[in-house]
Amino acid sequence: MKKVWNKYTIIGISCLGAFLLLMILLLTVDKVHNYVGAIGLYSFNKAFLVSYYNETWDVLSDVILYIALGFTVGLAIYGLYQLISKKSLFKVDKDIIFTGIGIVIIALLWIIFDKVFVVNYRPIVIDGLADESFPSTHVMITTFVLLISCRVILKRKPYSLKNTIAGYSGMSILVALCALGRLLSCMHWMTDVLGGLFIGFGLYFLVVGLDKAFESKQQIQVVEE
Repeated sequence: MKKVWNKYTIIGISCLGAFLLLMILLLTVDKVHNYVGAIGLYSFNKAFLVSYYNETWDVLSDVILYIALGFTVGLAIYGLYQLISKKSLFKVDKDIIFTGIGIVIIALLWIIFDKVFVVNYRPIVIDGLADESFPSTHVMITTFVLLISCRVILKRKPYSLKNTIAGYSGMSILVALCALGRLLSCMHWMTDVLGGLFIGFGLYFLVVGLDKAFESKQQIQVVEE
């Protein structure tokens, strides 16, 4: 149990805790009803609101989401390849298993917040309807998938500080552009973007922490043998 509680899992749980706190604040503090629906933390969100729709930023954030979805498909294919070749789920690399669980959790969260439990509504009306906006699905997916994909790829290559910096820098830029795009396109409030970041980073650090915990456990077993 002590191995599971490393700095990565602690950061991950802290991020998810911040998400829960943000959601509670949105449901209880400065709740204002306007033409699009009920908006929590309205004064804070309004201070960062862009007053008009920007198609360029919207399309850019969509493109980055599609890139992340492409990586998701790649991870799924790689996981399926390992499952078929190793003929056992328990022999599939632990980081791939944990990544798959993370993706499933994100899919479930999307269904819950989109179809079941609406926290906030978008700043603009789409097709004449007020649409849910918290957390930002674009930001949630791109943050987790792009960062964890970078780790999965780098982990299977000989260590190189240059490649590590380049890989994470590139993915981080894409995440930042996506987050900025959702805000500047007027498709999301600031708290929507923050919520997506909290979930994405939270799941990323949890997957890394759990993977490292199992690596440590395997190393101990090898030494004992």
